Amino acid sequence: MASYNPPKTFDDLYNEMYESYMMDDHASMTAVDNILNRIINEEASSSHITRTKKKRENTERKREEGHKQIWNKQPNSQCTTTPPKVSDEKKIIPSHRPRS
Repeated sequence: MASYNPPKTFDDLYNEMYESYMMDDHASMTAVDNILNRIINEEASSSHITRTKKKRENTERKREEGHKQIWNKQPNSQCTTTPPKVSDEKKIIPSHRPRS
C-alpha cells in the first residue's frame, strides 16, 4: 500500500536547499537545482489547483444565480397562475344539457 506524502511547504524546501548549500559540494549544488525545480513544480501545481477550484466555484455560482433567476422570474401577462374564469354556461357539457 502506497503511503501518502503531503506536499512540502516552501519553508521545508528552502531549509533543505540551505542545508545542501552549506555542504558546498557538487552533489549539494545538484540537490539545490532539484529542490528549486520541485519548488517551481509545487507552485505550478498549486496554481493549477487554485485555477480549477475558482472555475468550479464560478460555475456553481452562475448555476445558482440562474436557478434564482428562474424561480424569481415574474410571470408574463399572458402567463397566469390561476385559470381564467369560465361562465356557468360554458361549464355544462353539451351532451348533458337538459332538453328544452
